[in-house]
Amino acid sequence: MASTSRTFDGVSPEIWNCLKDDSKRKHDTVYDPPDSDSGTATTSTIIGKLELIYSFDREQNKVTFTIETKPVLVPAGRIWDGIQDAIDKCAGK
Repeated sequence: MASTSRTFDGVSPEIWNCLKDDSKRKHDTVYDPPDSDSGTATTSTIIGKLELIYSFDREQNKVTFTIETKPVLVPAGRIWDGIQDAIDKCAGK
């Protein structure tokens, strides 16, 4: 079973802002509180709600996400792969 929490390294403040902007634009993800380095990211889909707790560490250039709620049909690995793909895109990889 995939982990319900994952840390992504190499996430600068610029990449973090890009990641949040990209998820807002593509998936209508709501970050609460909006301009905080920690909180909840919620995405509503046709098959259910995805809710992630996030904590961005500016000093160590990393972000940790924990799955709070997810649609049953969506494997955790797919969520982590999607986040990693978005980070890579924002990093220009």
